[in-house]
This record gives sequence, structure tokens and C-alpha cells, in this order.
Amino acid sequence: MDIAKEIKDRVKKAASEGLSQIACGPVPKTSRARSFSSQMSEINNSISLNSFNDFVQLNTHNAISAPSIRVADQEKVLVRELLYCLIGIGGNYIVPAECTVDGITTIKFNISDKIQTSLRDILQEILPLACYYYVVHKSVFVASSTDNGLVMNAFSASLRSLINDYYLSLVQLESEYRERSLSLQKLQYFVRPTMQIFEILSSITGQLDKYGDLNGASLLTFLYDKITSLIGDQNSQQIIIHLTKMTAAPYINMLRLWMLKGAIIDPQDEFMVKDNEILNRENVDSNHYSAEYWERRYTLRRDKTPKFLEPLSDCILRTGKYLNVIRQCVEHTNVNDNELIFSPDNLTTLTHFVQNAYKDASERLLKVLVKDNDLMGHLTSLKKYLLLQQGMQQLLCFIWGSNDVTLE
Repeated sequence: MDIAKEIKDRVKKAASEGLSQIACGPVPKTSRARSFSSQMSEINNSISLNSFNDFVQLNTHNAISAPSIRVADQEKVLVRELLYCLIGIGGNYIVPAECTVDGITTIKFNISDKIQTSLRDILQEILPLACYYYVVHKSVFVASSTDNGLVMNAFSASLRSLINDYYLSLVQLESEYRERSLSLQKLQYFVRPTMQIFEILSSITGQLDKYGDLNGASLLTFLYDKITSLIGDQNSQQIIIHLTKMTAAPYINMLRLWMLKGAIIDPQDEFMVKDNEILNRENVDSNHYSAEYWERRYTLRRDKTPKFLEPLSDCILRTGKYLNVIRQCVEHTNVNDNELIFSPDNLTTLTHFVQNAYKDASERLLKVLVKDNDLMGHLTSLKKYLLLQQGMQQLLCFIWGSNDVTLE
């Protein structure tokens, strides 16, 4: 617990004071002039403009004009500059430049010719992580827009969580650097797992930026297809599974409320079931509660149904309808509070939840009709009077409201 608290305190300190205190060697001009926190503020502002153009130009220096440095001191300076590059801040010897690859905006880095070849090779192995971070970080603000819906906001929140973990790893590397025990080789080794994560994330966010119109159910379908396509690559698949589970949380919560209460809480119009007519019970004549009414009241929207729910969609629609019919017939109903656990790599739990909810709603509706409202008694009356089981005279007695009527 003490270690965890210490790490959290270090993260908070890094966010407020930044890496500006990690320097044992020369501080880059940009870092000397401005604190790390102010530079992070510029990063956030550039993200709000959906572009890193201003930021890249602000932090780009002419590598040729960078001062010469002794070979013995190069690694120490490069480790420091590399730590800054991994959060999107260029230096004197590692210079960022924005570019477009396959329709996806990213960055590349120019390394000073004054750097030793062996060190340049190691830098080339590590710098892709900075490119991946750039793509992911740039897309977070776009995904956070309230206009994009709850699902996209959850996607953004899950990305932010992973970025925070990334910052935590940099704080740990910064500690190694301050203790003068971090070399480029060590840095390359430590960032390798993180690089794999951000490579996958940048691929996803880059494609989302390229397509531009994925949200809600279409986003969940996109992530679900990614999981399927990564069969055989367990590490990458687990990353997408975690991301999909977090992203789907608002949609799964809407599904749970519909399946257990027949309620639709969908402020961003993302759910697969649409309520076409919101009416108070007191304002609706009982004759309106016909089969046609319930057929039109709630409808299924295929375009807002995630791929993993398509086989269960009709069952999902009927379950909520049944619960609303019950609510119209009974003043007070018992509401189940079962938990819905969603795992995109194993839909068995989700399938069982839907099937059990459908079975429960069907049984409750049958009980309301058969026992509480004497359905069999009503059917027996129809059989007697409409099918003339006891003769025409009894039918006429029923119609005329008199037991003394006789036929002449």
C-alpha cells in the first residue's frame, strides 16, 4: 500500500512539476524556457484544435544548429531528450515533424548527424513509441466530445486511463534517470511492452480518425471485429478486449436496464431499441393497448445493434416489451437486479443473461394474464357465447342482459 501511494504521489508530482527536474546534463532550450506543466498545457491546447501542427512547429529546432557534444556525453543527453520526446516534446538533437501516412496524421523524427551511429540506431528503435503516443493522444479530445455519445466518451476515458499508465511508466524511467542508472539500452528494454500496447492503440485510433463516423454500435462492432482478427496474437487481443469492455460499459448498462426494467435511458440516441411514443398511463385509453400499439411502440434499430448482439436482438426487443405490458397491467412489480457481466471474448455470460431475462419476463407476463386477469375464464366465456356452446337462447340472454328472455 505504501509503495502504491508513493507511486501515485510521484505521478501527481510529475504532472505538476514535470520532468524538468530529471536533468543531470544540459537542459534543452525549450525545457529551460518553460516548465514541463506549461508545455503539457500547450499539448492539451493543440489537441483541442485537433492538430499538433502548432505544437510541432513550436518545439521544432534546426538539428544542424545544435551544439556539438562529446561522444562520451551523448547517451546521457539523448536519454533526457528521448524522455521528453515520449511525451511529444522535441529537443535539440531529436526533432519532430508532422507527416501523413496512409491518410493518418502522425509524426516522424529527424536525428542530428552529430549523434553516434550506434546511438542513432537505438533511437530509431524507441522513437516509434513517441509516434504511437502522438496518434493516440491527439484522438482523445475528439473522442471526448459530448456530441459523439456515451460509447465514444467511454472509449476516450479508456484511452486516457491507458495514457495515465504510460505516464506512470515514464515517471519510473525518470527515477532511473535521476539515479544515473538509465541507459538507452535499458530504456529500450523497459518501453518494449508499452510500445506493443500503443502500437495497437494507434492503429485503432488512426483508423477511427480516417473513417471519421464510427460511434455507438458501429464503434463496438469495429472493436469486436478487431478482437476476432487478432486470434493467434493473444497479447494484442487482450489489449483490445480490455478496451472493448470499457468502451461498451454505457451500452451494456442501457441493455441491462431494458432487459430488467423495460426502461430506455438513452440520452444520445445510441441504443438498439427505440421508444416511438412516450405516453403516461393515465392519458392513454385502454383500447390503445392493442397488439398493433405494442408492435409500433418499441422497434428494433439494426443499424444501432452491435454485431455481438445481432443473434439476440429479437429476444432483447420482446423482453422489454413484455415488461412494459406487465407494468401497464400491474400497479407494483418486482424488479430483478441481476448483474450483467460483459466479456467480448466470451459471450456465454451475456447470452445466458438475455435468455434468463426473456424467460423470466415471459413467465411473469403469462402469470399476469392467466392467473391475475383470469385469461382462461375470459376464453371460456368467449367459447360459450360466441361459439354458441350453450345455444342461441343463452347468447341472446347475455346480449339483452335479461335471464327471462324466451324465444317464441
